[in-house]
Amino acid sequence: MVLLAQGSVESKMVDSATEMLRRDEWSKLLNDLKDAEMWKWSVAVGLLLGAWVLGMLVSAMLRRKSRQLQQVSKFFPLKPAYPVVGIILDAISAPLTMFLMILALWTISFTVMSNTVLGDWQIYNLPRAWRSILLTLMVTSVGWFVYRLVAVVDHLIARRLTQSDKLMGGSYVVPLIRKTLKTLIVIGIAIFIAQNILQWNVSAMLTALGLGGLAFALAAQQTLSNLLGSIVIYADRPFQANDTVKFRAYTGTVQDVGFRSTRIRTVDGTVVTIPNAAVASEPVETLGHCPGLRMDFVVAVKNNPAVPRTSVDLASAATAAIQAIFDERKDRLLSHPAPRVTLSAVTAGTLTFAVQYWFATWDARAMAIFHQDVLVDILRRLPAAGLDLA
Repeated sequence: MVLLAQGSVESKMVDSATEMLRRDEWSKLLNDLKDAEMWKWSVAVGLLLGAWVLGMLVSAMLRRKSRQLQQVSKFFPLKPAYPVVGIILDAISAPLTMFLMILALWTISFTVMSNTVLGDWQIYNLPRAWRSILLTLMVTSVGWFVYRLVAVVDHLIARRLTQSDKLMGGSYVVPLIRKTLKTLIVIGIAIFIAQNILQWNVSAMLTALGLGGLAFALAAQQTLSNLLGSIVIYADRPFQANDTVKFRAYTGTVQDVGFRSTRIRTVDGTVVTIPNAAVASEPVETLGHCPGLRMDFVVAVKNNPAVPRTSVDLASAATAAIQAIFDERKDRLLSHPAPRVTLSAVTAGTLTFAVQYWFATWDARAMAIFHQDVLVDILRRLPAAGLDLA
């Protein structure tokens, strides 16, 4: 008990000494700021403005050069493009201004915050909080550059898959790898800052997180199932990006497959977000490999015994009249499979025909107008042929 009490007292003394040292550092910093001469503040403002202007100018030049390297000139079509170099220059252009301004802040820290031009200040003589801020900003700017370099991996994988004719990779592999790398980079930067700059005990935090792992797993069960669903979708490849699919009551074009959900743009123009777990576990009808939209409907004709023609004659006349309507519009229909008119049901008073045709494009609005014209023509031609619609 005595040893525990002694250890507790020593720990409190160390904490008190550390707190006093921090106060002394900030007191010295505030005094230096108060005593700073006007020319030092002028130098500080000039450094910040100069770093900002230089960063903006150089960034604009890098972006312009990046576009030139990624495109083939129309005046020199045989001159090869250098997309990878262009992507790297574009990645540098974004965080460059931030990096230069951070360097300017470091320089200001050793001019304005000291009693001489360079003073006797060292990096570890700066207040810990201010030093942590500067180091965090520096690591963030470098991490931002690395984050943007993922575009290089993105380009190389997409080019490799295109050369090997694995077009499926353009819709699943590339986005999945891109998002995974960006997530790992962000997590790595956050852990590095927490462990090495903020001096947090990340191991203890992870241990505490492990103790609550069961509760976390239960809370994240749906998220994990969606993540596994995205892996299943990639492995099974039921559809590709830009394919038209039908899932439950939704029919539309696949926009993107993410970690959590799949986005589908419906024929109405809206975007539906569907959890990947549902997409992986339920039937999905892929229409993207079909050459056009299919329309199915029925036509019922009265089977009137008073009419001198037999039911067979009525069926033949109705089939020929409907088929003639499609023959006149064959330029807007698929020839394979061809339009089909078949007698599907016969009752005492009605002959029912199943009609099916394939519209040549995926324009649902144009198909609706076309189908209206077909129905109007049926209403006009069948009575003219002596056939009464039921």
